[in-house]
Amino acid sequence: MKRKILWGVMASFMIIAIALMTIMLIRMAQMTVPGASCVSPSGPYYDGLYIDLVQEADYQSYLDNRDSAADSHIIKISNDTGYLACALASSGDLEIVYPKFVHEGSPVELRFENRVLTGYRLTYEGETQSMLGAREQAALTEDDQTTIEDVAFELAWSDETWVTDQPSLEAVLADYMEQVDAFVAENGPHTDVTL
Repeated sequence: MKRKILWGVMASFMIIAIALMTIMLIRMAQMTVPGASCVSPSGPYYDGLYIDLVQEADYQSYLDNRDSAADSHIIKISNDTGYLACALASSGDLEIVYPKFVHEGSPVELRFENRVLTGYRLTYEGETQSMLGAREQAALTEDDQTTIEDVAFELAWSDETWVTDQPSLEAVLADYMEQVDAFVAENGPHTDVTL
């Protein structure tokens, strides 16, 4: 009798675990391909290096200051560029790369689908800066700070915040290309990666 109950509990647990894993996989697939469709992406094409300029600046600041707030700093180096790796997702023939850089004073995240820029949006830090405006964060109450952080987080991860109009994409891509070229000119190409 006890064994039957034990097997029943274990079977129920397994069914719940499988259901949760299925839901998680479906949600990951939805997040991996924003606005997924069978239509190939259209927008400005980019054939240059993917460099996360925000991450590179943060890492350089860490190296320069040995930031005591962080005991360790985990990095991943791209085998293709020798620079810090950009966020990347792929599924079948689709490859999506998410580099970040500072555009017009705010950090933004770009979304390239098979080398075509299909959108950009403010990062969490960019959304926070946008909501703070000229106010100092230290002058805000704890509740106001928490509200701003919560809203910024929701906006930074919402698929509705992607800017996708062609003139904006062309302008942001031109700015990104200029900054990548300046970064490579200053730091040199790192195509010979030995780890």
